[in-house]
Amino acid sequence: MDSSGLKIPFLSFSSAQTSGSYVLVGSDIVDIFSSSALLLTVFARSLYKNNSLYSPRVFCFTFFILSTTVILYYVIVAIHKKSATDYLTKLGNKRSFSHTVEALFRDAQHSNRAFALLMIDVNRFKQINDTFGHPAGDAVLKHIAGALAAAMESPRGCFRYGGDEFAILLVNASPFAVELSRAAIHEESEALTIDELHGYRVSVSIGMAMWEKGKTLQDLIDEADQDLYEQKKLRS
Repeated sequence: MDSSGLKIPFLSFSSAQTSGSYVLVGSDIVDIFSSSALLLTVFARSLYKNNSLYSPRVFCFTFFILSTTVILYYVIVAIHKKSATDYLTKLGNKRSFSHTVEALFRDAQHSNRAFALLMIDVNRFKQINDTFGHPAGDAVLKHIAGALAAAMESPRGCFRYGGDEFAILLVNASPFAVELSRAAIHEESEALTIDELHGYRVSVSIGMAMWEKGKTLQDLIDEADQDLYEQKKLRS
């Protein structure tokens, strides 16, 4: 895929504080597993030097510690992934978005590597809910999430921002590549056929902002929101 491709994992490798609570991320999980493995290695080497490694009791204890470490690793990964995923659309949730965009912003400040933010809103979503009911509204959100993943060729970097609003982060993307991504999202979303809507066609509005040196993170979000507002006026 071209420079509009998404390379942002849900497990971003940095630590962050979000809303006063510690967010466990990829580097923390790796640290936990690595520390446990290191302690186990030191313990095993000590036993080997003392010719105790081949004792059945010691072998069972070592195996128990190793198995517990591996199990805990996968449990922690599963808990983190669940806490970072929107239950309805299976995209990253707002908590995941906040952490990821903060990490991207910090990286951009040091590397001067540009990134882009797309804010997506479902047009006339309240009317859809009022006319067809909330289950139909949920179906729309699921289909739009699928359309975003299809347009980006991956759900990674796609987030449900809240309500009927979504966000996408694009790394190393030129303005031209971002416009191509915006066009691909429109194409995918407008091609949707949703049974619950009985022929009613959905569409989205998309706001865009590019990070540039000197912009704060709030500047970026505000710019994308303002562009989204302008785009909705054009499509209403």
